Amino acid sequence: MAKASPPRRFLPQQTAVIPVREDDPLVHFYERVRYADALCAKETIVFEKKIVKGRARLLERPVLLAALDPRDGSWHMIHLAVPNPIPDSYIKSIRKAKTIAEREACTIPVRVLTPGYDVVHVAGVGPTRFTVRVTYARDGNPLHRDPLVVYRMVWVRIPGRKETDFARATQRAQLLYYTPTTKELITPKLINEGKNFLLRKMAVAKNHLRELGVRSKAFPERRLADVFPDEIVLSLMISEQWDPLYFSEDRAGSMSRILAEYGINREEAFMWSVSSANAIGALQFTNKHNNGTYASVVRGYRDARLEKSFEDGARNMHNIIKAAICLLDLELARSQKACDLFAKDATLGGIQPVAAYNGGPVAGERMVGEIERLNGKKLSLLDRAIMKLPNFILPASYRSVQNRKNKLALKGIRVNSETPMYIKKYLFLMEYWEKKKR
Repeated sequence: MAKASPPRRFLPQQTAVIPVREDDPLVHFYERVRYADALCAKETIVFEKKIVKGRARLLERPVLLAALDPRDGSWHMIHLAVPNPIPDSYIKSIRKAKTIAEREACTIPVRVLTPGYDVVHVAGVGPTRFTVRVTYARDGNPLHRDPLVVYRMVWVRIPGRKETDFARATQRAQLLYYTPTTKELITPKLINEGKNFLLRKMAVAKNHLRELGVRSKAFPERRLADVFPDEIVLSLMISEQWDPLYFSEDRAGSMSRILAEYGINREEAFMWSVSSANAIGALQFTNKHNNGTYASVVRGYRDARLEKSFEDGARNMHNIIKAAICLLDLELARSQKACDLFAKDATLGGIQPVAAYNGGPVAGERMVGEIERLNGKKLSLLDRAIMKLPNFILPASYRSVQNRKNKLALKGIRVNSETPMYIKKYLFLMEYWEKKKR
């Protein structure tokens, strides 16, 4: 056994104080989260060593839950262990799932270290996805089990997806505090707070860009902060965390869940989200070989004073909103046709930089052609037409192979189905915001 080093908290930046009533349920919610944090800090996280073929291994990742019994107000600290690394069988089954029902049938084993509790894995892995269902026998009757509400989780982050060496894993481990977005916590108040929180953050980020005097590359005569409507950036912050499967089957419910997660975790929301392509944070920036998309934005907009460190910058909400605005502008500036369309209709013109945000400059250019082809159609029709594109091909996506004569050959063209879905989400959200204004 080995204890973890003292928890390293990643505290949110100071945000504006919002006047609230003493009986406001949001106040009570955040008070409970802070109290759960204090309880978690008193607990000891223990790593269990396993000897495999003479080598010390960490084959389970410790997890701590702070859960509340809503019936009597009692708090429960529950220690768990989940497999390290996450089984490949689970990852494969998630990728193969074609419906929400199939996705929810995919689970990983959870070992409960605190006696008296039943814990069942519900969905996801990692600090921003891992959710469980917790029950316990309050009256001592094992047949009668009351549900608990998890207000805080301590997830042990181990750099390196399959790191099992005990010494390296325990030395590099970080304790991440996060509140899982379970159905018990998704309320209209927190959904609305999620949207308002994002709008407040965007207002602060745009004001900062104004103070720094950052100009647009797409429209040099304009300040960058005044180019993109809040709704476009807001759509990105939802779309980047919106699983296409849930978008297709449960549009309203899944959107509410994402907004609630922003309301619940605020500055920390999706901070530790990492994709298989190493896209990081709420806005899923990448930086291949430390000289990719994020680095190009930092270089291209020096006046914006973006964080130079990719990982730190991608996980800082204020910084990454500024970076997203810069990237949209950088992509829009590549196409004069898109700029002209954007000046007339920001929603339609925004399709090009949004497509490029997701699939790169070639995807943005391809979308400009589709917009021209579908010129004059309403957004709902454009939405459906884009999803019918049979050959949304990115020409740069070739796979090189060696032939028998040891000569380099090109084989295979990837058909990009992700970007049309991304634009479908964007158009849905832009229409949704427009209807909300009426």
